[in-house]
Amino acid sequence: MKRFGLSRSCCAPQIPPSPRLVPLLALGIAAPAEAGTRADVGSRIFAATDLRSDHLDRPLGTDDTTPTLSWRTLARDQTAYEVQAATSEARLARPDLWDTGRVAGAATAFDYAGRALGSRQRVYWRVRVWSGAVPSAWSAPTWFETGLTDQKDWSAGWVANRQWQLGAKPANPVVVTLPQQTARYVRLDVTKLGFPLAEQPLDSQNRMVTTGGTRRFPDPTYRLQLAELQARDSADPGVNFADGRQKYVTASETQTVRKEWEPGLVADGLTTSNPEDAGNAGYQSAVHTSADADVSLTIDLGATRTFDQVVLYPRTDTLTADGRTPNFPVDYTVQTAADGPFIVAKAVTDQPAPATWLPPALPVFAKDFSVAGRVAGARLYVSGLGVYVPSLNGTRVGDAVLEPDDSDYADRVTYAAYDVTKQIRGGANTIGIAVGNGTADALHTSGRYRKFARTASDPQIIAQLELTLTDGTVQRIGTDSSWRTTLGATTVSQWYGGEDYDARRELPGWDRPGADRTTWSPVVPATSTAKLTARQSEPVRVVEQLPGKEISRPAPGVRVYDVGRNIAGLPQVTLAAPKGTAIRVYPAEALRDGHVDQSISNVGAPIWDSFTSKGTRQTWHPDFSYHGFRYLEVAGVPDDAQLSVAGLRTMADNGSAGDFDSSDATLDGIHRLTRAAVENNMQSILTDCPSREKLGWLEQDHLAFDGRPSGARCPQSVSPAS
Repeated sequence: MKRFGLSRSCCAPQIPPSPRLVPLLALGIAAPAEAGTRADVGSRIFAATDLRSDHLDRPLGTDDTTPTLSWRTLARDQTAYEVQAATSEARLARPDLWDTGRVAGAATAFDYAGRALGSRQRVYWRVRVWSGAVPSAWSAPTWFETGLTDQKDWSAGWVANRQWQLGAKPANPVVVTLPQQTARYVRLDVTKLGFPLAEQPLDSQNRMVTTGGTRRFPDPTYRLQLAELQARDSADPGVNFADGRQKYVTASETQTVRKEWEPGLVADGLTTSNPEDAGNAGYQSAVHTSADADVSLTIDLGATRTFDQVVLYPRTDTLTADGRTPNFPVDYTVQTAADGPFIVAKAVTDQPAPATWLPPALPVFAKDFSVAGRVAGARLYVSGLGVYVPSLNGTRVGDAVLEPDDSDYADRVTYAAYDVTKQIRGGANTIGIAVGNGTADALHTSGRYRKFARTASDPQIIAQLELTLTDGTVQRIGTDSSWRTTLGATTVSQWYGGEDYDARRELPGWDRPGADRTTWSPVVPATSTAKLTARQSEPVRVVEQLPGKEISRPAPGVRVYDVGRNIAGLPQVTLAAPKGTAIRVYPAEALRDGHVDQSISNVGAPIWDSFTSKGTRQTWHPDFSYHGFRYLEVAGVPDDAQLSVAGLRTMADNGSAGDFDSSDATLDGIHRLTRAAVENNMQSILTDCPSREKLGWLEQDHLAFDGRPSGARCPQSVSPAS
């Protein structure tokens, strides 16, 4: 496995060692050789190595048409250099793009200044250096390739799934029609509760409950939960007599979570339980162990009003495991009163659950196409709002994960370019793209941790596949109205709270030629104001797989694993269990009382990933989120299930520019810890922590890093426009 480490230039400014330390320690600092001695023999003295374009090794799809070309030299006294660039490796013998000629100086970086470049151009280049009057041999050639450098080069458009256009989607209330009432008080009296959830509660210290008798996954929790309760007159439905009466709502019981679940929040005017930039969900009752209940909610309208409708808005931010609206009343009465006793205005039994606001799963997209000739080259340019996973003919494209980079999605969205020549075949082909929410669509889900709730965009994608045939013709397949979409197997995608996957929903061969798409829907056009820009650093990749060791079974159905050290990455499970078995994987950096220790103040809580088995042995990890963890607690595991776990360590795949080794174990340990902490936070942006926040606070840049350092190949953490 390739080792990745901290680039030396990614660190804080280097401080010279104390003179008192040097005699005491035998220090070894390994770094790429930059200087030779006069005793060196032959080309080692003058070789130019480690050629980079904008500090990257052979970048594919760059927007920079004048990139910085850099190299390292073994000549301590380099006196001159020469750079040549051409449209092919063979033409470097007589460069058709650029030849600097001999340039005096010790510089090891130079901006490309040859013939003007446009989109889709590969440039081969090489360099030689002088030491005195003696030139080195030419370096081995390298290259860079421009992407779609002008927005006009994008013939593809943004597309979306209609079910996931939530930005303007209203909630689906139940309107209870009454005989005309003249009353001041409205009461909802519930005797049977609706579909339950399997909750993961927190204690009074905001720590995830893992022991004791508190009801939690996998046990179902029954409640009454409503986002809003309104009293309206059908003759003037725009007037809600309950609006603004938060202080005058009383409940027979409540489990209050301040500013999230309070009786008064059913009269705050918010008709969904997941508003942006707010925690207001609505009202929830106490926990019940069955659907039978006696729960009432009363609103004082402030004066006698005339109305003939009571409107009940359901919880909208989550669904039951089988995709239904949770915790909506089934049997209930609506009662009213003026100054005397309450009378029953309407009795309702067997109320169907309202239609869901959230779709039951995240979308996938596909396009079938045919290739008639032989392909000389193929490039896929692709991006998404939300995290996306592209595939061609059933095989994942590239090895990057958690694309695209975090950015200000209103200003710019990064795209990736892939050489997919070897994945294209003659005849039938299929492009597939799965998409999750990411930070572009950070939905609020009550009972699941989130740092913020904000939607920059509903999930949408853009892709442009360009095929160059051997006869010189170009075939382009871009996202347009001919693409098809449906819902996949990922049922929940939360950047902070985790990801749920139901393998029973899988669509075998959905991204391969010949798939049956008769039940799929046409895509709908989407819009984005953001500029598409090429990524400017190494992508995030899985750089290491750490096996998990089972260390305990602290409770029935619960197994705890240790992957050996704290990492940022993806929990991976391999499960063989009966169809319908649902497990939850809780990540954490520490243990407490034999269980993982999650709290809002450490890693965030509650956080989990969920996997539901289709009845066969299967390996799965989240595609649209990551966590910081060392320990994984898996709940809901049958005694006879076969289960193994692993930690897939992720980071921006930056090459190491140096290392440190000494004779002092304490110093070496400090270095290892520091390096690991930096790597765990070196994602698409330089973050403050890989769990609770995952945000690029500026102290990471100003105190520890340069967001675009020379030679460091770190991720770009601050938009040029910011």
